[in-house]
Amino acid sequence: MERARFGILAAAAELVAGGGPRDLTMAAVSRRAAVAKATVYNHFRDRDELLLALLAFERDQLLAHCSTAPQSEQLTLAATWLSESAVVAGLRRHDPGTLLRLVGAAANDPIANEAVERWCVRAGDPGGDPGDALRWLISFAVAPARSIETAPGQPESP
Repeated sequence: MERARFGILAAAAELVAGGGPRDLTMAAVSRRAAVAKATVYNHFRDRDELLLALLAFERDQLLAHCSTAPQSEQLTLAATWLSESAVVAGLRRHDPGTLLRLVGAAANDPIANEAVERWCVRAGDPGGDPGDALRWLISFAVAPARSIETAPGQPESP
C-alpha cells in the first residue's frame, strides 16, 4: 500500500515539475505511476487532495534532507533545496498563482514552523525570529535566482 502511494506521489511530482498543476490529472498520474486509475482514487479523493499530499511529501523530503546536516547549516541547505526543487520550479514556471497560495499555506504549516524554529535555535543564542527565517526561506521558492547569503540568525561568513 505504501509502495503504491509513493509511486503515485513520485508520478505526481514528475507531472508538476514538467507542466505544473494543470498536468496533474488522475488519469495522467495513473499512467505515469503504472497503476490503475482506481488505485489513485483509493489513495486520494481528488486532484486537490493529491496536490496537498504531494506538497506535504515534498516538505517531509526537505526536512529529512536538512536534518542530516549540522544545525548551523540547515537554513542555508533548506534555501538551496527550495531553489533547486523540480516541483517548486514547475509551479513557479507554470502556475505562479498556485505557488503563491501554497507559500501562504506553508507559512502557517505547524510542521514547517517547528522545523524552522529548531533550526534557528543556537546554543546561548536563540537565533532571532523564526518568522523572519521562514519568510527568508519562502523567498527562495518564489525567486530562486537570488544568491544564498547568510541565513537569518547565523553568523556572517569570514
